[in-house]
Amino acid sequence: MSPGPERPPAVVVLADDPVPREAVTGYLRSRPQMVEALGFEDRARADVMGVLATDVTSQTLASIREASLETGHPDMRVVLVADSITEAQLTGAISHRAASSSW
Repeated sequence: MSPGPERPPAVVVLADDPVPREAVTGYLRSRPQMVEALGFEDRARADVMGVLATDVTSQTLASIREASLETGHPDMRVVLVADSITEAQLTGAISHRAASSSW
């Protein structure tokens, strides 16, 4: 299901640290005209998954893969925000639907 003109995209945020996860989710919830911020329990409805990581590790990539499979949403995009990432990690993230990354 893709977002149509009648509704903003549904976004879920993943992070290993709950403080930035809740901060970003709270910010997104304050912008309902732009996005529908979902809790992790509603991730199956997500159009976009934002992943926050200080360092991209094998656990980060595994979490992206697992969450992507759980959604069953073939058009879902992943946006990875990381402090550092290697070329190999970036390739791994892209293979799990990362649409863009920022570091």
